[in-house]
Amino acid sequence: MMLKKRVKAGSVTHLTDARYFAAWDVEFIGFCFDPESSDYISPQDALAIKGWLSGVQFVAEFAGQDEENIRNIISYLEPDVIELDATYPISLAKSLHNEGHTIAWRGSWHDQPAETDELAYLLVTEIPSGASLSPKHMTDLSQQPDIDHDLVQLKGSPEAETGIKNYDDVGALLESWEI
Repeated sequence: MMLKKRVKAGSVTHLTDARYFAAWDVEFIGFCFDPESSDYISPQDALAIKGWLSGVQFVAEFAGQDEENIRNIISYLEPDVIELDATYPISLAKSLHNEGHTIAWRGSWHDQPAETDELAYLLVTEIPSGASLSPKHMTDLSQQPDIDHDLVQLKGSPEAETGIKNYDDVGALLESWEI
């Protein structure tokens, strides 16, 4: 199934979401490694899910970890994209990029880095009305569903039971983007 929009399924925590979104040909599947987040997934579980899928880019989503932890997870998981939130210094992003990693950034509209040419995307929160979005800007539909843009993030959510989940709402949305 081809989609009109480039889609990231972020904060995926279980195989059911991962397989569902991969079947829709989303471009990115993200795993949140922030241990303080309710969306946290262990690197071991993320690697197990990664082994079941093909055809998507895997994103390691970081917020709040120290650099050593980030580097350990990158080495273990070998993600396609490393997403750093705005709390990290731009020097870390540059260092990882210089080592051959693809970098993405996440933060508020007002915290955007000045240099964006080498970023895979900018996941922007709190977009002011009338803001001019570039093709690299990614909008989070869970935070601002009214913004129509070609690069969007949907978020994974818990299962009712293992392997059981209702996808009616997200399925209708993805169907509306089908080519």
